Amino acid sequence: MIQDGIAGQLIALAENDLRVREILLTENSLSKGYNPKMEQVHRQNAAQLRVIISQIGWPTQARVGEKASDAA
Repeated sequence: MIQDGIAGQLIALAENDLRVREILLTENSLSKGYNPKMEQVHRQNAAQLRVIISQIGWPTQARVGEKASDAA
């Protein structure tokens, strides 16, 4: 059974990561070490992933679908 709500969360986290990365690329802010904004996004994503794993286990394709599983 696919967990649509969790799948949506995972996809949103991945999309936000890409959005922030693109902004930082246009500002030329990714070539100077680990950018604090990118680090913040990664920490938030990791924290949310830990919550999801505690709820359903690893978000496999069977649990959240291919796109969300890839996003995890």
